[in-house]
Amino acid sequence: MIYDNYRSSNICLICDRFKTMLLSFIVLLLPTMPVLSSTFVTKVVDEVSNISEGEDIVCYSTEIRNSIAGLKRLENCTVIEGYLRIILIASDEATVFRTVSLPKLRVITDYLLLYRVQHLKTLSNIFPNLSAIRGRRIFYHYALVVYEMFSLEDLGLISLMSIERGAVLVAKNSQLCYLDTIDWRKIMRADAERSFWKNKEVNDCILIYPQTITGCPMKEVSLSFAGQLVKMPLCWNSNTCQRVCPSACLDAACYEAEAGSMTDGQQSLACCHSECIGGCSGPTDADCFACRRVRYNGQCQSKCPKGMLELSASQCVSRSHCEQIQSKNVNDSGWKVFVKDGVGLCLRNCPDGYMEDQTNRKQCVQCSGLCARVCSGQGQGRITIVDSIQAAQKLEGCVVLDGILEIQIRGGNIMDLEKYLGDIQEVSDYVRVIDSHALMNLNFLKSLRLIKGKRLYHKVYALLVLRNQNLNEIWDLNLHPNLTIENGKLFFFDNPRLCQNIIHDFLTVIGQRLSSDADITLTGNGDLAVCEIKNIALYIDFTGAYFAKVRWEDIALNDSRYHISWVVNYRAVPEDFNITFDIIKEVCARDEWKSLDVSPDMTDCMLLNLQPFTRYIVYVKAYMMKGVKHGALSLISNFTTKMAAPSVVRNMKSESLSSTELSLTWSPPDKPNGLITHYIIYWSVIKVDRAKYELRDYCKKDNKNASMM
Repeated sequence: MIYDNYRSSNICLICDRFKTMLLSFIVLLLPTMPVLSSTFVTKVVDEVSNISEGEDIVCYSTEIRNSIAGLKRLENCTVIEGYLRIILIASDEATVFRTVSLPKLRVITDYLLLYRVQHLKTLSNIFPNLSAIRGRRIFYHYALVVYEMFSLEDLGLISLMSIERGAVLVAKNSQLCYLDTIDWRKIMRADAERSFWKNKEVNDCILIYPQTITGCPMKEVSLSFAGQLVKMPLCWNSNTCQRVCPSACLDAACYEAEAGSMTDGQQSLACCHSECIGGCSGPTDADCFACRRVRYNGQCQSKCPKGMLELSASQCVSRSHCEQIQSKNVNDSGWKVFVKDGVGLCLRNCPDGYMEDQTNRKQCVQCSGLCARVCSGQGQGRITIVDSIQAAQKLEGCVVLDGILEIQIRGGNIMDLEKYLGDIQEVSDYVRVIDSHALMNLNFLKSLRLIKGKRLYHKVYALLVLRNQNLNEIWDLNLHPNLTIENGKLFFFDNPRLCQNIIHDFLTVIGQRLSSDADITLTGNGDLAVCEIKNIALYIDFTGAYFAKVRWEDIALNDSRYHISWVVNYRAVPEDFNITFDIIKEVCARDEWKSLDVSPDMTDCMLLNLQPFTRYIVYVKAYMMKGVKHGALSLISNFTTKMAAPSVVRNMKSESLSSTELSLTWSPPDKPNGLITHYIIYWSVIKVDRAKYELRDYCKKDNKNASMM
C-alpha cells in the first residue's frame, strides 16, 4: 500500500474537472483523437462497406467531427449497426444544419453521442424519424449522451419511443429546455438512470413553454422557486407532442389511427404489432419501423427461417452474405457463421466456448476444453495499441495475443479494462506499459501468465513499464497467476509512485533476478512515494448534527521539519456503502473527498458543516516533504451525524370536502434530516362575520382585500 506524499499530486489532473469517469472520457479522450485536415472526418469502424438486404440499409459505427456534412454519407441508412458520435464541430453556421438530415434512419443499435457541436439548436431536422436506440453496446453505461451542446435549445428527437438498454446523460447544455416536458419512463426501462444537470433552469424554461398543444397529454412540472407543481403538455418542443402509447400496448409501440380507434383521451392511437419497436405505420408485422428481433421478407418475426442467419442489426441474411462481410483489420477473418441448436447467427466474434475453425475461419466451432481465441496485432509489426477504452473493447475475449501489446491509457473508465483485457493469458512478443497516467495498477491483466518474447523491444526487453505517473503497484501478487517470461528482460523506469520494494517483490514472485533479468533505475521509480508506512489509530470522539470531532495517534520523527501537516479526508457515503481501502486509491473520485489541513503539532480537529443524519467516512494521512520515504496513514473510520429538525414540508394543498371537512395533502420535506415518524397538524378556527359577506360589493376594487372577520 503506497501513500502519496504530494498534496499537489497530478494523480487527479485528468479528472478533477468532472464528477464522473464518463465525463472524463468524453472531455479527455474524444478531443485528443487525431483531427485530420480534411473538411470533415467520417470514421466507419470494422466493416469496409455497408450492407443492404431486404428493406433495411445497414451502416456501421460512425464518428462525425469538424463538419456536419459528413452525415450525408449516412442519408440512406435505415439502421446504424453500432454507435453514432457527432463531436467537435465549431465551423459550421446554423444554416448548414438545416441542409443535413437522416430521414430514413430509424434505429441505432449501440448509442448516440453529441459533444460540442456549435450553432446546432435542435436535432429534429437531423433525426426526424429516429425511433429506437437499442443500447447493445453502451458508452460507459449511457445509450444517449448530449454534453456541452451550448447552442442546443431542445432535443427534438420527436420520433424517439424506445431506449431498450442504458442510461441517458444530458449535461452542461446552457440553452437546453424541454427535458422536463418528456415522460422518460415511456421511453426507457424503469430502472434506467436519467442524469440531467447544468442545463437551462426549469424556472427560466417555463417562460417559453407552450401552455397547451392540441393532442398533447399533460405532465406536472415542479417549479423550485414557487415550490409548486404546474401542469405542462408532454412535448419535445413548442410544436411537437410526445407520443404516449395507450396502456393496452404494454411495451409495444403505437401509431396514429383513424377516429374511433383505441384512444387515451388525448390522441387517437392504436397499438403496433408486438414484434415492433419504436413505432409503426399500421397494425401488422409488416408496418414496423424497426423490429424487436429480426426482419425477413419485409416482416418482423421472432426468428429467422431455417437456413438463414440472424445479423445483429435485426436482419436475416444468407450464409454467403455473412461470409462476405469483411473487417478493416487485415489480420481478422471478418464475420463468422455460428450455428447452435438449429439457430444460426452472423457474428463479429465467436461466443464464449467457441473459436474460429482452423480450416474455415469464417465458421465458429466448439472448443475442446479451454478456448484459446487468438487475436493478432495490426499491420506487419502486429502491434496492438490500447490507448482508449474503445481500443480495449476489440480485445474482449482474446486469450492469446499474437504480436506486441502496448498500453497507453490516459483517461476513460479504466475499470472496464479488466472486462476487455482480463482474458489475455499469453503474448507472443512483448508487453509495454507507457505514459498511462490513469493507471494505478495492472490488475486488469489478471490472467496474463506467459510472455514468450519471440520479438523483443530493442532486442532486449519482454516487459517494459515506464513513465506511468500514478502507478503505485503492479498487481496483487496473491491473486495473480505466476508470470513466466520465456525470453527477454524486464525494464522499470520513471514510475515515480512505484516503490523499489514492490518491484523487487514482483521479481521474486516471478523468479527473475535483479542483476541479470531486469533493469531497474535506482532513481525515477518511487521518487514521489512514501514507501514505509506506519499505520496510526483514528478515533471519533463525539458527533453532533452538523459536526464531529476526530482524534488520531501521533508519530515520532527524528526531525519534525520533515512533517509538513496532517491531512484529514472525509466524505458522505450511503448507509450500505462497502468500506474498503481501495476507495482512497480511486484516481477519479478525489473530488468526492473533502480535505482539511491540520498543523503537524496537533492530533485532533473538528469537522464542520456536515449534513444531519448522514454517514461519513474519514481517514488521516501525514503530508511529508518531498524525498521522505516514511509516513503515516490511518485506517478508514466511519460515523453517522445526529438527527436535526427537518426542513418544511412541500406542496401543501387544502380542499373543502364538505361544510365540516377539509382534505389536507403535502409532500415530504426536501431534507428530512432524520427519521420522520409522524406529522403534527396545527390549526385554528377563524370566525367570519357573515353580515360583511352579504353586504360586500365584489365589483368594487377597494373591497377585494377587505377583512371579513
